[in-house]
Amino acid sequence: MRYVYLALFISSILIGAKVALHGEETSNLTPLEAAIWQVETGSREGTIWGKHEERGPLQITRSAWIDANLEGEWSDCDRLDYAVLVFRAYQDRYATHERLGREPTDQDKARIWNGGPLGHYKDQTKKYWNRVRAVLERG
Repeated sequence: MRYVYLALFISSILIGAKVALHGEETSNLTPLEAAIWQVETGSREGTIWGKHEERGPLQITRSAWIDANLEGEWSDCDRLDYAVLVFRAYQDRYATHERLGREPTDQDKARIWNGGPLGHYKDQTKKYWNRVRAVLERG
């Protein structure tokens, strides 16, 4: 029975997770964003520190935050709405047709998020992608 509740909880996150972007709740998380949030922090919010000093619900490194080039402070990454903006800006910078020579896939995006601008080439990001893909497939 515990697994049924867990499956329902994850499904509700993947289907209905909303974030307040720029102060108003207008945008749903994409399935990929929701899956990454689940993998990174179990869909928790707030100040969550990772083992390599990543922070917030999407476990953002200081260098990823800098690369996203958004107004605000690094501590703003503790808020889900801001973390999603950082994720999207990072993807807009590195997961592009121009950089990859083709349309980026969810796998490319997840592996770039996990391994940096060249993460889609790194073998060590395959395990991360498999975890994200498993969440996506359950959704």
